[in-house]
Amino acid sequence: MFSNKILIQAIDYQKTLFDNSYSAAAALQEQGNRLMDTALKNTAALPDGSKKVCSYWMDFVKQNQENYKAYVDTGFDKARAFFETASPAPAKKAAVKTAAKAK
Repeated sequence: MFSNKILIQAIDYQKTLFDNSYSAAAALQEQGNRLMDTALKNTAALPDGSKKVCSYWMDFVKQNQENYKAYVDTGFDKARAFFETASPAPAKKAAVKTAAKAK
């Protein structure tokens, strides 16, 4: 018998794995942003324009990181919804009936 439960569990497992990996990468990125921010504030020799560019870049990376997470979460949700609503194909039953009639 065809069961979507195993597929849904596999998707949930992969989503949990992604969430944990993403959290670790996001924590490293946040630490890097804090270090960069501290370095920019404490460096007097760096022009203000360069500081603004670096701050803009950090914000840009963070926003894209959040967008990436949202896209992947949407993909996982769509995959899970697909398998929750999917039903076994009736072709197997028809093939069995046809084979029984041939005998």
